[in-house]
Amino acid sequence: FDKSTTMPGFLDESNGTTNRPVQTSTSLEWMALRSLATAIFSSAHNLFAYSQALYDAILPASSVTHLLMNAKLGAKTDRWFARVVPVNNRVDGWYHYLATYSIVRMGQCFGPGFPKPEFVESEETGRIVQWILQQNRLGKNCYIITVASSAARIARTAKEMGVSLRGTKFNV
Repeated sequence: FDKSTTMPGFLDESNGTTNRPVQTSTSLEWMALRSLATAIFSSAHNLFAYSQALYDAILPASSVTHLLMNAKLGAKTDRWFARVVPVNNRVDGWYHYLATYSIVRMGQCFGPGFPKPEFVESEETGRIVQWILQQNRLGKNCYIITVASSAARIARTAKEMGVSLRGTKFNV
């Protein structure tokens, strides 16, 4: 059922939590169109006023899609907490790292600013909770884009640390 396309874009991959990861192609045209829906959603929930973070892996995960859509909207992503994902081999690992680095570098030069990925192991979600706490002390709410299991892990860590997530919104 894969649609063959010759449009500019990049490869995406599911995280493979329950099955083998599935690779798909995301076109830049599709991201531009999807950005309109994201703008409406973000505006309706006042998310442009929030400190925004991403908790997802580097390419081939969908994290770059979110960064590019925010850039299209002129919205800054403040932090990128990158999940560590095993790679098939070193060549694939370096390819995805360099491709991600190139996109981030271009976003820093020509966009509203892209954060560098900060690698966070699943047992280190306390770093994300600390960032939420820091933003709350500055009077800002947080908006985090991640997968459902990671959002649950962040919530559990916050509970264990005694930190309230009041005002924090997750997009899973």
